[in-house]
Amino acid sequence: MSTVCAIILDYFGSDKTIKCLSSLVDQGLDTVMIVDNSGDQNANMQLKEAVDVFSQKQLPFTIHKLINQQNLGFAKGVNDALCWLENNHPHSHYLLINNDAQATPGMLRVLLDYMHHDEKTTLVSPVMDT
Repeated sequence: MSTVCAIILDYFGSDKTIKCLSSLVDQGLDTVMIVDNSGDQNANMQLKEAVDVFSQKQLPFTIHKLINQQNLGFAKGVNDALCWLENNHPHSHYLLINNDAQATPGMLRVLLDYMHHDEKTTLVSPVMDT
């Protein structure tokens, strides 16, 4: 059985992160890892408060947070999240998503179906609307 974790990088954007989280609610995720990459205590507190309020809803996934003391960039932020997840709560698939992106209905199912259609496929990406 496939398990999927979304990794969201936040950089001074708690409002965007909540919109992104909202778009992921009905995607079939097991876990969401939010990486605070702002390196700022005020931004971290805003994000914590926003996620705490959002988490009061009945959610179909667990939320974990990773706080970086400085902006590590996208690749390092994602790699640190992946290392933590693989050591503590591994999944069969990971969805990397910026906090300013929003999933369209059924997006994850389409991506997983495509991956399962061809076992040699290891990476897929949705088309991005501008």
